[in-house]
Amino acid sequence: MSRGIARSTRAPCRRAGGHRGAAAAALLVATLLLPAPRLSAEAAPPRVPDAWEYVAMSPEQRHELRERVRLLPQAPRRAFDRALMEQVRSLPDWLYEALSNERVAVDCAAGRMGQEALPPPPELSARQYLERVPHQRYHFRLRARALPPQERQGYEARLAAELSTLAPWLQRALAEEAAREDARYGPVLCPAAP
Repeated sequence: MSRGIARSTRAPCRRAGGHRGAAAAALLVATLLLPAPRLSAEAAPPRVPDAWEYVAMSPEQRHELRERVRLLPQAPRRAFDRALMEQVRSLPDWLYEALSNERVAVDCAAGRMGQEALPPPPELSARQYLERVPHQRYHFRLRARALPPQERQGYEARLAAELSTLAPWLQRALAEEAAREDARYGPVLCPAAP
């Protein structure tokens, strides 16, 4: 190594105070190599991805995004959920249902669903009920099962009255779908591990 290079590499340490300067430089380098601290969800709410950006994410990335959103205060969390739902509802039904199934599976595996109380099911007209994908209708039935007995009976009676306005063949198709989905996924959202 030439003397000029050696002198130029030692000079900053000498000017910074010898060994103390070298220690400070090493600390600075170590600090720069550390991962940046994660901002709290309140300080940096996530950007709502558009529908196809959301599809392009991995299941783990979508789960991490949901976990970040769960840390937000109620108002921004609801705003984010509404905006994301608008994006995801623009996808084809089969893809929307696949994402819904994935969310349930990942959240159940993470133990998330069992910790949260299910929200009450929405009051829907027969047309609104039909516009939902089968997995959403399954979720509404699960949420109705979680209601206190009298509320559950009232909700199921109101929904049955709405569905009675549909054609008989459509009522039969919905009943068959309900039996099929209940057999496939079970009567509870996250069954206990065997």
